[in-house]
Amino acid sequence: ELQRRLTAAGSSVESLLAHPGFAIDVLAPRREGINDQLSLGKKLLDRSYSFMAQGKNRGAWPVVRAAIDPHARGGEFYGPRRSVAGQPVLVDPVASSAAEEFGDEFWRQAEAATGITFDPAA
Repeated sequence: ELQRRLTAAGSSVESLLAHPGFAIDVLAPRREGINDQLSLGKKLLDRSYSFMAQGKNRGAWPVVRAAIDPHARGGEFYGPRRSVAGQPVLVDPVASSAAEEFGDEFWRQAEAATGITFDPAA
């Protein structure tokens, strides 16, 4: 929706989307003070999901790709190749969320919830 509004306003700013997939602490490299103090229960739960997940470090890859890929264009959506894990690739959003009507309503609700009106032309 932001990209649609930016384009309509004649802005050269681009807005891209990215999602991390299923990223969990126990599969990420140890980072002192961040993911090194997980409870035993959390570690066991994360391990039970590990066959379909990836570490949070890899979960950041789609965001990084969207930010630095010279071929990325406004309105594109990046996520893991296998939906929940994998190399960052261009993915299709859920059709309903890509609909203009959905974007208009989401924008209206966001402005109402925050009390902030955002004008992409400004």
